Amino acid sequence: MYHVPKGPYADIMYPAEAGIARCLQQSYLPLMTDTSRIDELEIRVAHQEQTIEDLNSAITAQWKIIDKLERELSRLTDRVSSAEDSLADAPPAHQPPPHY
Repeated sequence: MYHVPKGPYADIMYPAEAGIARCLQQSYLPLMTDTSRIDELEIRVAHQEQTIEDLNSAITAQWKIIDKLERELSRLTDRVSSAEDSLADAPPAHQPPPHY
């Protein structure tokens, strides 16, 4: 059994506890019928399915962006590598002339 606060100020000092206790004692909590429970569950399932579809769309869009960025990164890595190779073959910029 749930503890019921007692005294003249119980509702003021413990409003939630007093309210819950009264509801439980008086069977005030409305009981859902089977059809209303099924309706509520169907509504929840519909919302969850929509959320799953939205998340799937977002993930698909993100993967397309990631694939595009990976291809661009690979292309830029190749460009930097070829630029470094061409700089390694070039003579140093501050080399003194050969007649010194």
